[in-house]
Amino acid sequence: MEGQPLPIELPDITVICPDPAVEHVFSSIHQRWEQLVKTSPPYSKGELFSLPFPYVVPGGVYQQLFYWDSYFIILGLNISRLHELARSIVNNFFYELKTFGIIPNSSELAHLSRSQPPLLTSMIEEVWCKLAHYFRVPFSNYFRRIRK
Repeated sequence: MEGQPLPIELPDITVICPDPAVEHVFSSIHQRWEQLVKTSPPYSKGELFSLPFPYVVPGGVYQQLFYWDSYFIILGLNISRLHELARSIVNNFFYELKTFGIIPNSSELAHLSRSQPPLLTSMIEEVWCKLAHYFRVPFSNYFRRIRK
């Protein structure tokens, strides 16, 4: 089962880099977010468990939320100024912690018994730093909202 695509509005960004190849890579990644954002149906069905917030998948045959990959996805989302989407990924991990007691490798039911190296605190820092910078959101306010 695959998550449902979610239309998103991409902000205009300008990547300025001395290497045109790097600029092209950043631009290509930015344009691809629309294809990689998913939402879960409101119930578990098939191989994936339901998640309450939108998330980003690696693409191709991998259509589930992956824990370790999400840290690097969040770095890219922050470059693309998709901060709310980055926050929704972190919110999904808090949901998993509350629901299952761990953050599994992925949102696949078969992965509920194993996890990966802990990156949640690094993800929180990445999301909070951008929210604080762009929206002047104090950390205590952010943390109170994601714990609910």
